[in-house]
Amino acid sequence: MELVMDLPDEAAELFRVPPEDFIAERDALVKRLRAESRDGDATAVKALRKPTTVVWALNQLATREPDTVAAVFEAGRNLQAAQQAALAGKPSGAEDLRIAGAARRDAVSRARDAAVAILDASGHRGAGQADTIAVALETASTDTAAGAALASGTLAKTPSSAAGLGFGELPTMTAIPGGRTETSTPPRDTARRRKERDAARTRARNRRASADRLARQLADARERVTGLERDHAAAESEALAAETEAERAERDLED
Repeated sequence: MELVMDLPDEAAELFRVPPEDFIAERDALVKRLRAESRDGDATAVKALRKPTTVVWALNQLATREPDTVAAVFEAGRNLQAAQQAALAGKPSGAEDLRIAGAARRDAVSRARDAAVAILDASGHRGAGQADTIAVALETASTDTAAGAALASGTLAKTPSSAAGLGFGELPTMTAIPGGRTETSTPPRDTARRRKERDAARTRARNRRASADRLARQLADARERVTGLERDHAAAESEALAAETEAERAERDLED
């Protein structure tokens, strides 16, 4: 999933406007860029889809409360460091990892609540999106691309990760007295567990692909509805004008 895109500077403002205004603002910018003979920039902007309410709220959060988002990033870095220290055999590794995990949960919770409040204030039901927001924040706290997009307030899609904490592959380790670690002897059912893990990852990837496909279809449908609403409003205005003209003609005939 592409989270960081090559966009012209003018596109940054599109991530700030309310979702219901996105299509009109995007198309206006595309028209201006083409008028300036910046066809490449215009094409890149035209490819942007209307953001979901979660994406919009996260971008708003980064713009309005950068310190809250920065705290999430710091907590994520500390958690990664604690994980590596624990794997390296640091005597207090397990306790440090527990503390770092709790600290990230707290940072994510504060940021999540702030994003929910933004949604509530804009007329959306933020509570219903709280879990999705929390997962996105957790991913961004340890994923470089997602974190960069969130920090700049230019998320285009909800960051998600089937890999959990985003630490990637970690060796199977076991602690031994004195704080040293060594690679553990693989249990006899390692092959079975790996098959289960691989199957779970495949299911997660497939379901994520399905969710992303449906999200794109939903965005396209919303764009079509927006176009139909605009066409209907124009048709309604023309119909009213025609009806007024017909009534005027009728009165002229009677006079």
